[in-house]
Order: sequence, then C-alpha cells, then structure tokens
Amino acid sequence: MHRCYILLTIIFLSLKSQLAISQTIGFRHYNGDSTLVIRNHPGLELEKVLREHSISDTIPFAIEISYCTISQKQFLSDLTFKEKLQFDSVIFREELRMHDIVFTKGLDFRNSIVKEGFHLDDCRFKEDLQLWHSKLSKLSLWFSNFKTISLHENEIRKDFSIFNCSIPILMVMGSNFLKKTAFTDVRSDYMALRFNQFHDFDFTRNHFPYDSGRLEILGAKFNGKTYFSQNELPVEFEFSRVESLNEINLMNAVSDSVARPIYIDLIQTDISKVKLLYSEPYRITTLKRRAIPRDELNSVYTALAKKQREDGYLDSYIRLDKEYQDYYYRIMKGGFSGHFANFIQMIWWGYGHDKYLIVVWTISAILFFWLWTIVSLEILLKYGYNIAHLSKRLKKTNAKYQGWRHVLNRSWLSFWYVNLIFFGFHLDFSRLKFRYWHVTSFICLMHFFGLLCTAFLINFIILS
Repeated sequence: MHRCYILLTIIFLSLKSQLAISQTIGFRHYNGDSTLVIRNHPGLELEKVLREHSISDTIPFAIEISYCTISQKQFLSDLTFKEKLQFDSVIFREELRMHDIVFTKGLDFRNSIVKEGFHLDDCRFKEDLQLWHSKLSKLSLWFSNFKTISLHENEIRKDFSIFNCSIPILMVMGSNFLKKTAFTDVRSDYMALRFNQFHDFDFTRNHFPYDSGRLEILGAKFNGKTYFSQNELPVEFEFSRVESLNEINLMNAVSDSVARPIYIDLIQTDISKVKLLYSEPYRITTLKRRAIPRDELNSVYTALAKKQREDGYLDSYIRLDKEYQDYYYRIMKGGFSGHFANFIQMIWWGYGHDKYLIVVWTISAILFFWLWTIVSLEILLKYGYNIAHLSKRLKKTNAKYQGWRHVLNRSWLSFWYVNLIFFGFHLDFSRLKFRYWHVTSFICLMHFFGLLCTAFLINFIILS
C-alpha cells in the first residue's frame, strides 16, 4: 500500500510539472507580488506581449522570460517597468533595441544570445543592469543613465560601445570583445575592467570626479590598437597586469584640464609596451604604498625608468628617479636615519641629478667661512691653526692701514686663509691647537666640509 502511494505521488508531480511546462505565459503570485512568467515559447512576440500587459505604457509587475526563441526584430520604446525585467536563456535571432525606457528595478540578462545586436539608447535605470554569461553580436549603450552596470563573462562578437552615458558604477569582468570597444563621454565614479580581452580599444573624453574616483584596467589583454585621449582620469588609475601585442599610447590620455595628481599603478604590466611621458599629473601608486614587495617596486621603477630613457624623456626619468629615492629613504629605510639621509640627498644635490647645487653649496660655504674669518682672523691664527706668512701680513696690515683699505686687506687675507684650509688636502694637524674647543671645531669643520665639496666637485667635473 505504501509503494502504491509513492508511485501515485510521483505520477502526480510529473503531471504537474508537464502542465507547468506547457503553460508558457502566466502569472506567479507570491507574498502579494505578481510576476509574469514566460517560458518555453518557441516563437515569442515580445513587443506584442508587453503591450498587451501594459497599463498606459507602464508594466507594474516583474517579468521573467526564459528558454524562449524570439525570431523577429524587437523594438521596445516608451515603456516603464516598475519591477525587474529578466531574460534567462533566451535566443534573439534578430536585433533587440530598447529606446526611451525606464527600468525602475533594473534589467537582468543572463545566459542569452542576441545574434544581430543589442542596443540601449536614451534609457534610464534606477537599479542595476546585469549582463551575464551571454553571447551578443553587438552591444551599444547610448544617451542613457544607469545606477550600476555589471557585465560578466560575455562574448561580444562585433562592436561594443558606450556613448554619452552616466554610469556611477561600471564593472566589466571576464569578457571577450572580438571587435572594437569604445568608451566615449562616459561619466562614472568607479569603473572596473578586469580580466577582459579586447581587440581595438578606444577610451576617449571620459569623466571622473575631480578629487576622487577610481579606474581599474586589471589583467587586460589588448590584441589590437589602443587609443586613450583627453580623459578626466580619476585620482586612482590602476593599469596593472596588462598585456598587449602593440604599443599602448598613454601620451594624450589625460585632459589638459586635470591639474591634480593621478596615481597610476603599473604592477606586473609589460611597461615596454606602454608609451607614457612621466610628468605632471602622474604619480606612481607603487611608490606610495608601504606594503608593496620590494622586488615588485624595483621592477616597476626599473622598467619605467628604462622606458623613459629609451624614449628620450630625460626630464621624466629624472623626476621618476627622485620620487623613487624619496620613497626608498623615507619608507623603505625609515626612521630618523632614513629621513635624515633623504633630507641630505635632496638638498645637497637633488638625489644626484641637480649637481649644480654642489657648486652653490661650495660657494655658500666659502662665503660663510670667509665672513666669519674676517672678524676673527687673529683668534683663528693664534688659537686655531697658524699660517706664518699670513700672520706676518696681518700684523703689517693692522699697523699700516686704516679705514676701508684696512678692511680690504684684511678681507683678502681672510679669503686666502679660508681657501688654504677649505681646500687643504695636506693639512698639518700637528700645528692645530686645542686650547679652545670651539675654535678647533671651526677649523675642523671648515676643512672637512671643504674636502667633501672638493670630492663632489671632482666627481661633477668627471661626469660632465
């Protein structure tokens, strides 16, 4: 008896499922919400069905369309969907175009095929547009406002274009674009293009907030030409793990109106294929991070520096090297010693690139010691380091001259005293007196600072 009951239950459920499958258009009601369900319809006339169920061009309930084939060209316009419109496993044999439509709860498009092109123009989305696991001949989004667009693992066989749209959040991931991809006049706060394959790629006149925003082009592979032009790029620009068969030209990627820094991340990108003038407003994001591994930091720096020199951008190379050394001393070494070394490297000779500063420091040091020596020459000769012939000349000067002639001769003697000690390679320390430590310290400081300046001057002359 129990086995008969189980058999009857199975037969009942099977009949019920068959009836459900045969019912291709009907409503499902749950918790007071109604959903129009369209399933397994081999020749669905989508536009006709939507018009039949609309009230004054408004459809107040959710719509789920699945496992259907739509053979004719579809043009949907002047409609308002109050609830979500969902396509799942639907085949469009002709073009699908949506014009001047309001999606209050968004559009969900999954596992579907559009053989001749999917176009959205002058539409307004108050919730998300989701396009997942679908194959499209062509996709275009024009003159529309969105909240969020999420495109995951799709294949676009022809062109994909977004033109003059507002998209606060745009995410395109794991998709394959076989022809041209174009982003033009797009206004966005956050745009993530992750692990996609592109053929020709055009990114022109796109706009991000002035003091925020983020653009991620991560793990992309470009198989054709790339074109970046006149974009108001965000503060954070991630361009990492990028591969390209051809050169990627970022020379004109930034609009002239952008005056604040743009922190660009080039980790694990083939920088040899990137044409970039490292000047304002770019900054290397890598150089601002503490947690970045040293080998990756050095890899980005070395590759970009090499590329700048190969392309003849010497000023950009110098700027990059200064940034790197600043990061190296302050962040990687750190502590008081790191910050102090960074300060000295910066002011002494501009991290090795502003060697004229050595001449400036040498002249300044001689001038400082000279002025100090003019007023204390007798003390230095008597209690510091005596030079016999200068002592005799000083006595004659004090006895013979007065007024401006005395000052002139005293200054001349002081000048020679400073230079003999400042550039004195063989200073006789046995003649150095230690009666007053401050006088001795002044003499030693003058001598060692002079040796330091001399060594750097010789290096400067040889390298020049």
